[in-house]
Amino acid sequence: MISFEDYVSDQNFSDVVITTKTNPVDAFVEVPPAYPITKATTLKGIYAFEDMWPSVGDYDMNDVMTKYSFTKYIQNEKVVAEAFTFKTFENYAKLDNGLAVRFDKAIAATDTVRCFLKKEGETDSVEVNFTYEASDNVFLLTNNVKTYMGAEYTIAISHATPIEESEVNEARPFLWRATTDNLRWEMHIAHEKPSSYVDTSFFGTEDDQSIPASGIFYVRSGIYPFAFFLAGADETDVAPLLDPNNESTPISSLYPRYANWVTSNGASDTDWYKK
Repeated sequence: MISFEDYVSDQNFSDVVITTKTNPVDAFVEVPPAYPITKATTLKGIYAFEDMWPSVGDYDMNDVMTKYSFTKYIQNEKVVAEAFTFKTFENYAKLDNGLAVRFDKAIAATDTVRCFLKKEGETDSVEVNFTYEASDNVFLLTNNVKTYMGAEYTIAISHATPIEESEVNEARPFLWRATTDNLRWEMHIAHEKPSSYVDTSFFGTEDDQSIPASGIFYVRSGIYPFAFFLAGADETDVAPLLDPNNESTPISSLYPRYANWVTSNGASDTDWYKK
């Protein structure tokens, strides 16, 4: 008997089962190997956003925070599927912010994409549909993260043709709010290019010092960014940011080594958010 798993969700290996009977029993000299699927999950880190861009915020960096995890499924030394999960945290933002994800690479037409939502306190994910903008490789996960506080949003991609581990995709979360003429306000981390739907009227106004013509986006003077990515960070590392008692407290007051990291242009105290 040979059994197959045709997807990566339940791992029960009952999707296709083939049995054979031979006489004599050793008629098959060699049976081709059946390669198992192994799973490897990596915590990428946490994205933190101030949602007042382009104006000055309070720089507590907790308006929207999302933890990014990546899972790859490997069979016979090839990646057969990828899953990108973004967990949100309860926040105290007054504005309604959407959460979106932009992929570095286009999704192949032969790939199968499935999207899932797991609400806080629930054990099972529900399959849903996220709006996909193929022109920018963007998925709009929600138009308001406050609708489901603490939810997990997952995008799973199964490859019709397995890929090398060096070819896996990369996802980059950002905030969005609809403006006019099918455009939107977008908040990315510093130097990250926005999508083609961005409302460019915000650039270079108030506290923002972006120069789109030179490929410079979402920067300002001083030690406080509009958003940043904390590589390898987990809930413990950002606990001070999630503490409601620290609301409106600048991040430099919560993390003593933060200022030195900024003034050294990232050369020193690179793990300033680690205890």
